[in-house]
Amino acid sequence: MESPRRLETLLPVRSRIIARREEAPETVTLALDRGFPRALPGQFIMASTIDGEVPISLAGEALITFKRVGRTTGKLFGLSTGDFVGTRGPYGNSWPGNYDDYLIITGGIGIPPIRFFMDKYLGRKNITLLYGARSPSDIIYKDLVLEEWPRKANVLVTVDRGDASWRGNVGLVTALLDKVELRRGMAALIIGPEIMMINAVRALINMGMEAHDVYLSLERHMECGVGFCGHCNIGKHYVCVDGPIFRLSDVRDELSREGWSI
Repeated sequence: MESPRRLETLLPVRSRIIARREEAPETVTLALDRGFPRALPGQFIMASTIDGEVPISLAGEALITFKRVGRTTGKLFGLSTGDFVGTRGPYGNSWPGNYDDYLIITGGIGIPPIRFFMDKYLGRKNITLLYGARSPSDIIYKDLVLEEWPRKANVLVTVDRGDASWRGNVGLVTALLDKVELRRGMAALIIGPEIMMINAVRALINMGMEAHDVYLSLERHMECGVGFCGHCNIGKHYVCVDGPIFRLSDVRDELSREGWSI
């Protein structure tokens, strides 16, 4: 029988939405009155409505940003300021904070846990951020990405398809690596669509980066968040407990068996 304390981690508490902001089509940020003051960048919570529960990476101690992609995220998307959402967590591990130099590669809805990282380390670490979105309207946190962060970090943004107003880069986010100089002791943090992550890893390894300096945020189907259900394993690793952040050197063989040609 599981201990009562262990089972308590599965019980959600009610968090009230104190602010809601639409970031991009189908993408919203919710600010919650019940924060997670001990949370670290890279961790996630389980958010729930009466219709179900989903893992969502923290964008801050009391912020979640997500895209409407299914029934539960659709219900969460439809909530307004003053409504309540069930939350439990935080779970998982965090991005490493012991480097002085970071290269961050992210795309699409992968950027929320990077926002949390930037809130903690912007101005304290040397950061280069490469961010890709489908179109200018799909850029999340536009004021931060295009205005605030570039004041203290090297921020390069690209889109798959530009429009009449876009004057920036067009193309894959990995193409931005041609504009980056890798330095000894630099860590790479990668999160986003799986194909983007695979291509980014290949490019970094070809550029000479060591696998133990490459960190991946891996996404798998998670139902419990605490290692009970076993749905999120990658080989011997459980993403919800051992991750979601993994050193490439620790999971390279397992990912290769899953079809990652790295």
